[in-house]
Amino acid sequence: MSAFLLGSEPEKFLQKVAGVIPGWLYGFVQRSDDSIAFTYISSQIEVVHEVSANDVLADAEILLRQIHPDDWLHYRQTLAHSRATLEPLFLEWRIITPSERV
Repeated sequence: MSAFLLGSEPEKFLQKVAGVIPGWLYGFVQRSDDSIAFTYISSQIEVVHEVSANDVLADAEILLRQIHPDDWLHYRQTLAHSRATLEPLFLEWRIITPSERV
């Protein structure tokens, strides 16, 4: 699928898809030491989280710091369960943006 659809320019394909979906598109890794990094993130992150995509690529923890304090424990527990069982992660949580919007 990817070779046929993406052709020789996967980055441009991702940008086209990211421009029409309601939300943001990303590539994400979590390392064994629990650190995280984004390998790709669409510019829609700027609308939802009020931070630049470049800033998130440089420091993925920016997004973790936005998780609402009342949702933090559930977020960590659900993520740990998914990692331990290799089950898909389905999780919703609130964020607090730089402008203090929840």
